Amino acid sequence: MAATPAPTSTSTRRRTAVRRTAAFVALGDGLAIFATPGNAFAGTMSVAATSDPGLVALHRTAAFAGFLAYGLMVGTVCWGILTTTHLARRSIRRQTLYGGHMTMAIMTLSFIVVHIAGNLFNPMSALGPLNALIPFLPGSSLGVSIGVVGAELAVAIAISVWFQQQLGYRTWHMFHWLAYPSYCLSLAHTIVSGSDVHLQLVVIALVASFLAVVALFVLRALPSTSLVRNRLAPAES
Repeated sequence: MAATPAPTSTSTRRRTAVRRTAAFVALGDGLAIFATPGNAFAGTMSVAATSDPGLVALHRTAAFAGFLAYGLMVGTVCWGILTTTHLARRSIRRQTLYGGHMTMAIMTLSFIVVHIAGNLFNPMSALGPLNALIPFLPGSSLGVSIGVVGAELAVAIAISVWFQQQLGYRTWHMFHWLAYPSYCLSLAHTIVSGSDVHLQLVVIALVASFLAVVALFVLRALPSTSLVRNRLAPAES
């Protein structure tokens, strides 16, 4: 008779596990409103097409990683521009600015890897290893191919940091300007592949991020003698 409560305990644990799984899926559904625009490689997979909580969670995780990767890329580009225009050097040391730029760049690449891996292991995404590495293969969608090119440019820019001395600063600096095409491809890829880009909140986020990058790019492109640039980002004495 002492062993009678055991089935109840097991049943309770099972119900708890089911509730936790349901809560995780519900959280993923909520995050998907923001994550879908960054869902570069998931294609048009319908979450409702499967009742497997594991696949749903994997899909949401990959989508959220894609969203974070895009947001971090925006931050990396903007932070890098601020570093070169001396806009923040008046209150932040150069080493701190450089460290923050590098940290965001590494985080961007990390979430890109998570995003791609999540979709590779998801059978509903129909993404193969070759499609994730080589753009514009037969069967690859335009959105996937654009995302692949943007991601590979970001990786090439990151790797070039270790060859700065061999390339020379001027050559390396010119190569570093590929960060702008990489960002533009990521944005275009988000618009093409995102299934929820019609949502007002998503549109606002994309427009705001694009305008921020454009505004800082124009500031950087201004001549050093420009009154606007000198007022906003005075050169160091």
